[in-house]
Amino acid sequence: MFGILIIFSQTLVFGSKIQVNDYDPDSTPQDHPAVVIDSTGNVFVAFQDKRLNSAGLYDIYFSRLLGDTFSNDVNLSQTDTINDKYPWMAVSDTNIYVLWQGTSDGTSWKVYFVTSHDGGITFSIPEELPGITVHNSTTSGVNDGPQPKIFVAGKKIYVVWVDDGTGVLRIKIARSDDGGNSFQDLGFVDKNPSNVNRDPDIYALNDSTVYVVWRWGTGGTNQDPHPWIAFAKSTDYGVTFTDSVIVLDDRSNVYRGNPRVSVNRSTGDIMVTWEDSRLSGGNATPDIYFALSTDDGESFGQNIRVSNWPSACDNYRSAFSTDINGNTAIVWNADPVTNDSFSIYLCAYADGNFGEPQSLYGTYTGNNAGSFGNNLYPPSIKVNIIDSTTYFYMVWQDYSEDPNGNIYYIKGKVITTKCDIDVYRDTLDVSGGIIDFDSLPAGPAYVSKYFLVVNADSINNPDTTDGYATSRVIRFYCDPIILRNSASGDTFTGFLEEYPRELGVGEQAICRLTLYIPEGKHTGDYTGTVILKGIDPDSSISKDSVVVVVHGPYPEENLDSLKVFPNPYKPGLSPEKIYFEGITSDATVNVYDLKGRRVFHMVESNNDGLISWDITGISSGVYVYVVKTSSGAIRKGKIAIIK
Repeated sequence: MFGILIIFSQTLVFGSKIQVNDYDPDSTPQDHPAVVIDSTGNVFVAFQDKRLNSAGLYDIYFSRLLGDTFSNDVNLSQTDTINDKYPWMAVSDTNIYVLWQGTSDGTSWKVYFVTSHDGGITFSIPEELPGITVHNSTTSGVNDGPQPKIFVAGKKIYVVWVDDGTGVLRIKIARSDDGGNSFQDLGFVDKNPSNVNRDPDIYALNDSTVYVVWRWGTGGTNQDPHPWIAFAKSTDYGVTFTDSVIVLDDRSNVYRGNPRVSVNRSTGDIMVTWEDSRLSGGNATPDIYFALSTDDGESFGQNIRVSNWPSACDNYRSAFSTDINGNTAIVWNADPVTNDSFSIYLCAYADGNFGEPQSLYGTYTGNNAGSFGNNLYPPSIKVNIIDSTTYFYMVWQDYSEDPNGNIYYIKGKVITTKCDIDVYRDTLDVSGGIIDFDSLPAGPAYVSKYFLVVNADSINNPDTTDGYATSRVIRFYCDPIILRNSASGDTFTGFLEEYPRELGVGEQAICRLTLYIPEGKHTGDYTGTVILKGIDPDSSISKDSVVVVVHGPYPEENLDSLKVFPNPYKPGLSPEKIYFEGITSDATVNVYDLKGRRVFHMVESNNDGLISWDITGISSGVYVYVVKTSSGAIRKGKIAIIK
């Protein structure tokens, strides 16, 4: 089952959900998940979990995706006497950094930290953030500890948190220059020392430019539910920050919370989302809002209501992520259908436009949001581009199958067209998505294989992960087909001899792939990819691919496959050569005229099973060839040359 969200010329498709946490027969709570993806697409998840804690407190668990399932969960926090909550993660190469907050007395919080340098296989022993003393003893209905966040940029690791060491909740930042072995306390981000500041989030555009957003208090009490959303920037590795820039274009006295920040790296635009009750007033039924800065954080533009429901409902705990081209996915908890029955909703953003909010199928995240949504946990989403395709990776807590919650994961991708070209992966000459030509002749030769394509509909759909077509293909083509021998660097080409010019929705067509094997290629394995593309009427492109494998050319074991061509040789053929193909290693070819004079002699010495006879200057007539193997086997025949 797949949920499909069509946005302008894009289709956002999510695959089946996968449970992250191990089976829990005692049905203990698992919640507050966080997800990261490394540069090669490996997926890592951390979450809080009570399953084995004898004191009934939370521990922090970790799991990584292995194929279609997650690894056995690993307890990162390892201490029953500390209530560990709110994990956040960052990843750089094979290095994974996880931090969270923990308390042993219910009020005084510390920030804990672990690292993995082998892609999540092993982790360090948890310790307090090295070199940093965190002060936070304020817990209430609207303040819940230091709420640490982490971000890796280049060789720098940044951490922000809420600290009350001055007696007022403020935003602090620390930086590590040595892979997390030690951190330096860089001081306060906010310049709001008399009022409460909380809910920080951080993004580093590069290792020196750092962006932070948070709830900027308008009153001194730590119960202040009516803050503004503030932004500050550092260009010196987090040492100093600009004055706070207020993101809001409405400063009415209403609830606002949980800001998040990201950057469109292709344009440098800074994006912020948050919860905001301006339409309802007071503290009720917040919406998710979005604002964009196009001047590097000097100012923010019009606030856009993302959760644009026709009537008021609750929208809490948004998360969003952006790829390097600015394609963005925003997810959150909402109850637009039934009051106090929350599900995951999402929409996409690109080029200044939002899609309509759509539900993620079958999710249920609770029936009581609590004060200011504190009973709901934010989903976590990351975006990554792999092979020019934007993929979305999301985790969330869900009660649909366990009354105390499980953690689930889905992967999706953006399809930027309404047609859907798919190759059948196990039909005709395709097996497992590969066309294997096996051992080829030495050349020159043409060899062909066949495969089946479809402009997929809901019935004929070989690849359901990218949805199905709602539009016909008006033009069909493929990229140049080049096969390469990685050892020798040799290449040869292929082309489609037969293929459809158009394809309606659900229509299939057989394509004929032909490879031209020139003379003189090295032995070995050649691989390449046939990339097929279909263009729909709005000029967007769907593509699929099939791998091509060629083995050879190799010599034969005997002369049963001997082929002599062209025979007869006719005027105008180019090059002026006759080929003896399918011979054994060390075989000898001799050619004689009808008077018994030898006019050609060669031994197969390059191990490709081919000898070519250059007949430039050879007169028209009939000639006799004799092919003899090193073991003494002989094949004879006649060749006619017409010039």
